[in-house]
Amino acid sequence: MKKVRLFYSIKSNFNIFVFSLVLCVALFSSCSKDEDIKTNSSSLTTTPTALAINDNSSAGVYKGIVVGSTGYFQVKVKNGDDSITCKLVFDNISLNLTTTSLSKWSSRQPIKNAVFSGMLNSQSVSLTFSCDSDGSNPVAVIDIPGHTTYVSIVKEKSNMLVECFEGSYIQHSSSGDVSGIWNFVSYGENVDGWHVNSLGRDHAKFTGTISNSRLIIDTDKLLTIGKDLLYFNNNLLSGTAVSCIGETINVTGTRVW
Repeated sequence: MKKVRLFYSIKSNFNIFVFSLVLCVALFSSCSKDEDIKTNSSSLTTTPTALAINDNSSAGVYKGIVVGSTGYFQVKVKNGDDSITCKLVFDNISLNLTTTSLSKWSSRQPIKNAVFSGMLNSQSVSLTFSCDSDGSNPVAVIDIPGHTTYVSIVKEKSNMLVECFEGSYIQHSSSGDVSGIWNFVSYGENVDGWHVNSLGRDHAKFTGTISNSRLIIDTDKLLTIGKDLLYFNNNLLSGTAVSCIGETINVTGTRVW
């Protein structure tokens, strides 16, 4: 490596000082901004955005989560205007998916296999959405190359906010710890979600109820029901569960929508 000899003068010292000061300010501002993004939950709504007029129609707001890897999404169908949109966040990448499937649809009709599509890492991705004429029984199928996905989706109503949580878990076993994704939607006093380990195996759908800030798991083929101790603290979830073979599972989650 060549050594560079620097010749200082009062002017050059001043210029270096000014440059260093500007650089420090820029770095400080950037770090503060990133930290704000990570910790600020003020953008999370505390009231439903769904309109009452759409409570019993196929129009309105639908929110959901996906595992395999991890993400969440919102389908909004003519909720107060004529727009039909789908926003998908997958592995921290935000996508706006579009559709031409609903050009002849009306709000009192069911939605059958409306395909929203876009691009992720130069590859085509899609979300296929269906629901009954009153908005019940919503279904979403997400196709992302290289991923096997599992989805939970719920229709938001004017008197029921739907919240999306992304989380993770560590299962402690005698052969070594296994990590995974633990995502769910909460609505009213109910929870619906999926968890899958980092190897893409041992996936399970779970449902539960919320009582006194505690998430009580009702169904999960991989857990011992009744031994979970999972608690909400504002927009955070943490606690433990027990696998069906008696292994302790540490769970954490954060509300993202």
